[in-house]
This record gives sequence, C-alpha cells and structure tokens, in this order.
Amino acid sequence: MILARYIFREVISSTLLGTSLATFVVFLQGSRRIFELLISSSARPRVAAKVFALALPQLLPLTIPFGVLVGILIGLGRMSSDGEITAMRRRRGPQPEGDRFRDDLRTADDDAGRRCFRVVDPRAQLETYRC
Repeated sequence: MILARYIFREVISSTLLGTSLATFVVFLQGSRRIFELLISSSARPRVAAKVFALALPQLLPLTIPFGVLVGILIGLGRMSSDGEITAMRRRRGPQPEGDRFRDDLRTADDDAGRRCFRVVDPRAQLETYRC
C-alpha cells in the first residue's frame, strides 16, 4: 500500500496539470462563439463567468483521460529516470499492488468521465439554454 501511495503522489500533480492544460486548450478552440455572444450582448461579468463555467463540463470527459495519461507518463518517467522503480523492485521483488493501483486509477478515471458525461454535462446544457 505504501508503494501505491508513493506512485499516486508522483502521478497526481502531473495529472492535474495535464487535465487543466488540455481543458484550457480545448476550451479556447471552441470559445469563439461564447466570446462573440458576450461581446455583442455586453453581458455582466457574473453572466460571463456562468456561461464559461457551463461550457467546461462538456470538455471534461475528453480531457480527464488525456490528463491521466500525461500524469502517468510524466510521473513514472521521472521515477524511472531517478532509478526508483529499479530500486523498489530489487528490494521487494515484483509488487502485486502495482496492478491494483493501476486498476484503481483506471476505475477512478472512468468514474470521473462517466459522472461528467451523465450528470454534470446535461445540467450544464439545460442551464445554457435557460440563459
């Protein structure tokens, strides 16, 4: 369990950064219409923030898996370059909890994407049409 927590700590910061950057890049590609709408209607800052917040849940099912992939690649690459993975294997042998950690991470990623797709996204779309 200690090994899984250590790997999780290495991976989580890169995952959050990768997800944030991917969401930002994809959001900027599709935000032209939102900017045009806000500029032409001279909306108040609160309404503008609400419109931007409602547009984000549609992107999360796409960007969360990308962020997890980037986080795993960067975190494990950093550990590999430091020789930490080799040292852990030599000291204790192959760890079965590495597979469990990978399965837990995959399940968490699937759950987050599914929740955004089924719960948050429809609510955001309803609220968007209401505005």
